[in-house]
Amino acid sequence: MTLLLHDLTTRQLAAAVAAPAGSYVFHGPRGIGKATAARDLARQLNCQGDTAGLCKPCRQFVAGSYPDLLVLQPEGRASITIEQVRTLGHTLTLSPYYAEGARIVIIDEAQALTIEAQNALLKLIEEPPARTHFVLVAEQLESLLPTVCSRVAPVYFAPVTMAAVADLLVGYHDVEAAEARRLAELAAGAPGLAIQLANDEAAADSLAELDEAASSALAATVFDRLLLARRLVDNKADLMTLAGRLQRR
Repeated sequence: MTLLLHDLTTRQLAAAVAAPAGSYVFHGPRGIGKATAARDLARQLNCQGDTAGLCKPCRQFVAGSYPDLLVLQPEGRASITIEQVRTLGHTLTLSPYYAEGARIVIIDEAQALTIEAQNALLKLIEEPPARTHFVLVAEQLESLLPTVCSRVAPVYFAPVTMAAVADLLVGYHDVEAAEARRLAELAAGAPGLAIQLANDEAAADSLAELDEAASSALAATVFDRLLLARRLVDNKADLMTLAGRLQRR
């Protein structure tokens, strides 16, 4: 599992492995590696010490079959519902598959949790079963209730350098150097997003259009901004992504 992370994030994750807290929230931009890092943290917390990654838990994580890893996500819906959290709570009343090791619950796209679901999750986080750790994965801490944030240890996933992202694309994904630099810039230091763009020309073009729209919006009159907003809505543009592009400028 190859992870390209900022040095600050790497140090925080190393500390989490050395002295695990009860629960975490991994937060940072889309495509920065949060969900992948959450799964790798789960693997490291259960590794039996084989540095070659050949121990049974490590093999199961690579195969996606580790039985004590639970993942909660929207599953094609707009939100993560209270019913999903209640089902998770029932599952956690059962004994883990392994008598030793850690059971990890990853809440992917945690910003999709409804208010009711977050309140239900809060009870689980406050009194987790033995050897159970929660990792919430979200783009922004502000999308979570303050009561939830106060009970999880934050790990910020900072953007990595454009040069490092470009090198990753050239070295591991056979992208030409000039195109790699363009995609790294579009991805704003998010390796996962850059890899996605390298494999999806339409997505790269769409993001480039949003960048152009963000630049135009900053220099436009109020009337022109309204026209731009209307055009983006008509084209079903991702307005949240546009807002993020504006914050970069």
